[in-house]
Amino acid sequence: MEGPGIWGAGRLSQWRTVTVAPMTTGSRPAPFRVPVTFQRKTGLILLDQLWTVDKSRLVRRAGGLSDRIVEDTLRTLREVFAD
Repeated sequence: MEGPGIWGAGRLSQWRTVTVAPMTTGSRPAPFRVPVTFQRKTGLILLDQLWTVDKSRLVRRAGGLSDRIVEDTLRTLREVFAD
């Protein structure tokens, strides 16, 4: 996988695949995109462009996100998939 993105592990670590939310610095804000600053760059987590990839495609871990960003991301995902 090229380019930055976020993925969860934790409870899903036994699976061979992970779901990735790409991050970008060149996109427009939208209700389903979470603002983030990562490695001194401001951008968006694109929850409208989720990917599922095999873990072997993940090149390297670039870092982590704050608890607040993770909670914002999870809250937005719940809103996107709510009835």
